[in-house]
Amino acid sequence: MTSVNSPTWSDDELLWELGAALREPAVDESFIRAAQAMFTWRTMDADLELLLLPRMLVFSGERMRVEINIGEAGIAGQLIPPRPGWVTLVASDGRLAITRADDVGCFAFPPPAAGPLRLACRLGDDHFSTGWVIS
Repeated sequence: MTSVNSPTWSDDELLWELGAALREPAVDESFIRAAQAMFTWRTMDADLELLLLPRMLVFSGERMRVEINIGEAGIAGQLIPPRPGWVTLVASDGRLAITRADDVGCFAFPPPAAGPLRLACRLGDDHFSTGWVIS
């Protein structure tokens, strides 16, 4: 190899050496796929956090249904058919909270304690209890 200070160094040789120095070595395809997969997962924690914040659940009985959204702000729901009624929040340790559903069946509870809970709903003579869910 000729030194840069050599009087026999030609422009073509200099350009070839510079090109060789700047050329990236070939990267194994498995490294590229792994990097792309890691890049795809970069927002997964935020996406999972969003998924955990609100949970929309629907429970159906013979003559009524209740739709609830459990989130950081508490529990918001609606009785179907939409009309006034009573909703009782039942915790697994027996604690109760009762609220009235408005004229269109909407109701709300503050954030419940962590753990299993269910709702007991009453629309006139119709009664319905949801299955247990984890808050």
